[in-house]
Amino acid sequence: KNISNKLNGTDMGISSYAIKNRIFVVWNDKVPLNEVIRLKSSLDGGQNFNNSKIISKKGVAETSDQIKENRLNFSGFESSSSNLDNFGDVTITSDGENLFVIWRDNIQSTDSTDQWDLRYRMITNKGENLTIPKTLTKNIGDFADSPQIVFVNNTIYVTWVDRFGKFNQNNNEIFIITSNNYGESFNDPVNLSANLGNSIEPKMSSGNGYIFVIWTDYTEGNGEIYLKILPKEFIIK
Repeated sequence: KNISNKLNGTDMGISSYAIKNRIFVVWNDKVPLNEVIRLKSSLDGGQNFNNSKIISKKGVAETSDQIKENRLNFSGFESSSSNLDNFGDVTITSDGENLFVIWRDNIQSTDSTDQWDLRYRMITNKGENLTIPKTLTKNIGDFADSPQIVFVNNTIYVTWVDRFGKFNQNNNEIFIITSNNYGESFNDPVNLSANLGNSIEPKMSSGNGYIFVIWTDYTEGNGEIYLKILPKEFIIK
């Protein structure tokens, strides 16, 4: 079943989540001069999908009035960067009722800098209502990438790799942040890798109340797989 129907351009960065017979799919859709994150939902196990909803536009900070009035259309929105290759990297999770979405964007970029951060949004009411987006990684590194998100123990966990200097390939660290109020606020980040090697490509999962984070690490010279197990009581203060 074709659920995107090539709305505007290349469909990439796909993530999905199923809650009973409800299916939610998010992806990065390229449109003229820009890119957007789209959401489609099915309430009947995938037999039918609702019209797509735009979650975010590359380089655009939506206001509460735009969200309330559902005026998130294409007109007047242009990227703050001419580089359209790295927007998206979207991923999604749920607490069984609400959806939590993160993606990477250059909302903080200027004409002279290229700053990439993670953005967060909660979706409620079976995909109908959107909270105001938040920037999660401001003032950490300058090239956030490879985001992962899980919900466990009534807490949102977000991990990612952040680069200190876009062209410094050997200075990447793995970070994690948490929220125990559904993303209303996030605690200060913790550096999970914290070593002299290059740490990249984090993956995160949960089981029995624990959080498992793995990544590729070059501290020992070769690319090795590192594992960090976060205990049930792990909440960043």
